[in-house]
Amino acid sequence: MKHKRLFDIVKYLTKQDDYTSIDAIASFLSVSNRTIRNDLDLLETQLKSTPIKLIRTPGMGIKLSGSHKDTLELVNHLNKQTPIAAIQSANQRRSAMILRLLSNKNTKISELMHEFYVSRATVQKDLV
Repeated sequence: MKHKRLFDIVKYLTKQDDYTSIDAIASFLSVSNRTIRNDLDLLETQLKSTPIKLIRTPGMGIKLSGSHKDTLELVNHLNKQTPIAAIQSANQRRSAMILRLLSNKNTKISELMHEFYVSRATVQKDLV
């Protein structure tokens, strides 16, 4: 997986018995709906080589399809690959961004986007 948020989306979806909305995922991860939609596009591409599929049904939501065994194998594989970031909440992210900006180093918004795996809008909102 490219980054922690994709891993978090997979973990969230594996805990759901039925379809879940983009709003629910965005709220859970404290990011925008657009960020989740972009992440789902990337996730769908990355899941093509696995027996797990991302199902998107308009008006119903999103879910993962595949056997319980395949899903557990995917999560275990991701646990080994994905470093778990210390930042767990939006408030922690904001604090970390502020500390980064208070350092003597010049910081670009694009660097914050990459470091914290958030969109430009989220960085701008966090810094207001």
